[in-house]
Amino acid sequence: MSRHTPGEWRVYNGWVHPGFDGPGPETTNGDTAICEPLGPDKEANAHLIAAAPELLEALRWYAEQVEDLNRNTWAAEKALGVLRADRGKKALAVIAKAKGEEHE
Repeated sequence: MSRHTPGEWRVYNGWVHPGFDGPGPETTNGDTAICEPLGPDKEANAHLIAAAPELLEALRWYAEQVEDLNRNTWAAEKALGVLRADRGKKALAVIAKAKGEEHE
């Protein structure tokens, strides 16, 4: 399994930071920024990159639920209940973050 800087990642002045809103590439607590996207879509790219850990976790969660649908009747019923209760909220929240938007 590949490793990455754990989330939550945030965007500050176009830089993506690991869990800290700080100035420039180096934060006051010594954290180094993960990256600074370049180009005309810098801000949009920064939000997409900052959402990466949560996108990965949401995909893993949905994949687990789908896997449970294929196990046995009890696991399938439980997974359906979990998916119905979620109603896509987990996906919508992380998609909004990736787009730099607020989500309810």
